[in-house]
Amino acid sequence: MTEWGGQEPFGHSDVIEVQTWSDWRSDRDFKHDVAVFELRRPVGALAGWMGIAYELDCDFYQENTFYVRGYPAEGPYDGSRLYTQSGDFDSCPTKWEARFDQPSYGGSSGSGVYDYDDGERWVHGVLSHAPGWYPNKTDVVRLRDEKYDDIRDWMNEHRGTTADLTPLVVRFDDAVYG
Repeated sequence: MTEWGGQEPFGHSDVIEVQTWSDWRSDRDFKHDVAVFELRRPVGALAGWMGIAYELDCDFYQENTFYVRGYPAEGPYDGSRLYTQSGDFDSCPTKWEARFDQPSYGGSSGSGVYDYDDGERWVHGVLSHAPGWYPNKTDVVRLRDEKYDDIRDWMNEHRGTTADLTPLVVRFDDAVYG
């Protein structure tokens, strides 16, 4: 656990644009409960990056260890500490979802669910919801080939074409500003 205590260790960034899927916007269809944010500042240059990946076979989700981090704010948590859950998935109720038989708490939704491959972190899904009839289970929207292609296309369309020379952190007199 890491306490953030209201600080912004990597600074902050405004969101320039949000990409979502029409089925989520119009119907709140959980299989499309994914959003991609374009940030004004490249905060990942300080915080680090994760790649995106997909796997169609449910066995992959049941046979590998995945991690999800978030700042749960639903009781008994107060949103002030970073928590990590890890383990493999228990099932894939649909081709769009993977499920683990543990609760998650409000404030963690939207977190990337990732694994490690050769020391690199790869997001394979997004923490979504607890199915209403199973309050002690958590569903993750799996990135499938369609979502993966949409996200990669959108990232390529929004990638900068010039160098960004904005300083991200400036240090002087033992203080950090950024």
